[in-house]
Amino acid sequence: MPNWCMNSLQISGSVEQIKEINEKLEACKGEDFFDIFIKNAKEAGRDEDWYSYNHEHYGCKWNCTAASWDVDGDGTTITIAFDSPWAPPMQVFETIQNTPGLSVCAQYYEPGMGFVGEYNDGSDDYYDYGGCTSEDIYDNVPAELVDSWGIYEQMVEYEQENSEE
Repeated sequence: MPNWCMNSLQISGSVEQIKEINEKLEACKGEDFFDIFIKNAKEAGRDEDWYSYNHEHYGCKWNCTAASWDVDGDGTTITIAFDSPWAPPMQVFETIQNTPGLSVCAQYYEPGMGFVGEYNDGSDDYYDYGGCTSEDIYDNVPAELVDSWGIYEQMVEYEQENSEE
């Protein structure tokens, strides 16, 4: 069983592009939603080599299911929340980013391995906070990411639980 990496993916584009992505998410009910952007191993004729194919084209072991998604008020941004196995699906982010007219901003957080980051229009800012304490987390990770995922609070709770033992 993998460690799960939590992801929040924002895709911005024209009203028509975002509407199409939303309609496809609705049609598949969020299941295997990477297929909206990338052929899966079976469609690509690589079913026998699915593991390598997925790492190469998704950046993680499996296709993922969107837990939720929401289109903003003006219809130009869709936010998709999902978990991925072990790591964020960087190749999916890059594929979407390379689609004309689309822009990507994604945050990811993997508490089991102690890393967090943000992918923004082709640039990945990754922070490994293993070995940090709640006292120095803000010195090692941008406050926006710490606060967005509630990392400080989780660290305090973990430290309190382990100091009692």
